[in-house]
Amino acid sequence: MAENKLNGSVELLAQSIRDVFQDAMSITRENIKEDMESMKQDVAKNLSDMETRLNSHIDTTNNNMQAQFARQEKIISNLKS
Repeated sequence: MAENKLNGSVELLAQSIRDVFQDAMSITRENIKEDMESMKQDVAKNLSDMETRLNSHIDTTNNNMQAQFARQEKIISNLKS
């Protein structure tokens, strides 16, 4: 009879350990999903911010180039005169 109690206790212990492990894995999976979603949102925001900065730099470069072309046109026009 002592063996049955021991075996039953071992089975109970094993089942308890499995339950604890499964619960921990479930929580871990949920945490990983939340972390991944958060990282996805961070990456999307960073890409959007970078696109905004790049567009601003491109606009500045375009404006500078237009100003330089206008100056060159004046210089060329003055040379022809």
